[in-house]
This record gives sequence, structure tokens and C-alpha cells, in this order.
Amino acid sequence: MSGSPKSQPAQKTFRMNLIIIPPAGAAEPHLHKGYEAAIYILRRRVDTRYGQNLRK
Repeated sequence: MSGSPKSQPAQKTFRMNLIIIPPAGAAEPHLHKGYEAAIYILRRRVDTRYGQNLRK
């Protein structure tokens, strides 16, 4: 899948959930181990940080 480092095999599982995040809401840093994830924005915007020190 695009976005995956070449050193990792493509995942065979894909999950997509509906969540509602209130204004100024945030999730704790976490890992999606064993599956790919996607974010589809209906309104407003989202800042997604990943990588070492959550800088990217």
C-alpha cells in the first residue's frame, strides 16, 4: 500500500471506523499494529503526526 515503508510487507487487513472528534479533540499517541488505517475528513481538518517524536 502507498505510504508503507518498502521494508515492511503490505498489510492484508484494512479497517475504517466512523468516529466523531469534537473541536480541539485529540487522541493519545498509539500504534495500529497489524493493519493499515485511513482518515477520511468530512468537515474541518485534522493534524496527523507520526514517526519519531511525532513530528511528521
